[in-house]
Amino acid sequence: MPKKRKSRGRRKGSKGKVPRVQCSMCGQLIPRDKAKKVTVTRYLV
Repeated sequence: MPKKRKSRGRRKGSKGKVPRVQCSMCGQLIPRDKAKKVTVTRYLV
């Protein structure tokens, strides 16, 4: 079966293991480099 992505959806490179973080929506533990980084911009009035 062919690979879809060279990085397998991660940006780890050759680091070995990376710590896991908890998803804020579902609570599942996923690798930090695979998690989607979301920044929230709020305007203060």
